[in-house]
Amino acid sequence: MKCLTMTILCLAVSGKALAQFNTISSSTPHYKVQMTGGAPTDSNVMEVPKESTPSVADATDDVHESVSTKGETIGMEVDSMRKALIQRYLSVSYPLGHIQVTSPFGIRKHPILRKKLKHDGIDLRAKYEEVYSVMDGEVTAVDSDKRSGIYVTVRYPGGYTCSYCHLSQPMVKKGDSVKAGEVIAISGNTGTSTGAHLHFGVRDSSGKCLDPMIMLEFIRKTREDVVRGLRELNG
Repeated sequence: MKCLTMTILCLAVSGKALAQFNTISSSTPHYKVQMTGGAPTDSNVMEVPKESTPSVADATDDVHESVSTKGETIGMEVDSMRKALIQRYLSVSYPLGHIQVTSPFGIRKHPILRKKLKHDGIDLRAKYEEVYSVMDGEVTAVDSDKRSGIYVTVRYPGGYTCSYCHLSQPMVKKGDSVKAGEVIAISGNTGTSTGAHLHFGVRDSSGKCLDPMIMLEFIRKTREDVVRGLRELNG
């Protein structure tokens, strides 16, 4: 039980979003994606399979029954760890209900200007869908310009900021506090855009652009670690 307790505490107590995300390198992430043929523009589509992120419900069905058979003290301890793990699972969210990357981070041929330029984020397939905050944070900008169209920027722990661009409708205002998974906007086709999609960008505290796939990998791994911990509690 002591070994199990240490394993779960490593996941649930010390594993705050700030601590784990700050340890992720900006090098190419090992993020499993599935190539799904031709793109809506001139790039391939990378799809994140839904099954790559297990549901927390899959691992918690039998936890309460298990807790009740191990004694009151141990049961309370396990139940407390279970609650911490579920809270950890809910501390992150994908920016959309379904993730398909239609244009990756880095040098690409611009779909409008038709010349090679650096793409400082990733484009996600989205047709006027709800856009979610990826973590708890504070809205630092709700504005629009010719390039990004309507956009929302949110600052997260560690000074990281995420920008959600080409929106049709913002659902928050500057200064708002938002929770992971909270709807902050509806995606759209504003600004310099060839069609409805969500441009998702990530910057560190110095303002340097990071590959947003690092953030998606962090979200995936966080949820997988939580489900693994819950299954250990069941065992």
